[in-house]
Order: sequence, then structure tokens, then C-alpha cells
Amino acid sequence: MADLAQETEAFLAWFRTFTLTRPVASVADLSDGAALFDVLSIVDAEYFRQPTRPSAQPSDNWVLRFSVLKRLFRLIT
Repeated sequence: MADLAQETEAFLAWFRTFTLTRPVASVADLSDGAALFDVLSIVDAEYFRQPTRPSAQPSDNWVLRFSVLKRLFRLIT
């Protein structure tokens, strides 16, 4: 179990190396795909264009979260 905690902390530390619109402090901050979208847009801004209205606050609406994750999946694949 200690290995999982170390891997999780290393993964979150990797996200903290980027300048993101929202800080990533826990795994829950990754649930809406915004942090991953930020990282991918830093890596390739031409292909992974930011949404026209990026949200500074995480959404509780599962439909909005699902749409962002679906878009990310489509772009990655």
C-alpha cells in the first residue's frame, strides 16, 4: 500500500511541474480532465486547443465532466 501512495504522490508531483489553470493537490482534482487537458495543450497547443470557455472551478455536473473526458479520449486516440 505504501508503494501506491508513493506512486500517487509522484504522479501528482509531475502535474505540479506544469503551470495549470487549477492546482492539482489530490487525485480528485484530476476527475474532470481539466488538468490533463492543460498539460496536453502545453505539450501540443495546436492539436489540443483549450476549450473556448475554460472553467476555473471544477464542475459537479457529470455531463460536462463526461463531455470533456470524451473529447480528450477522442483527441488522444
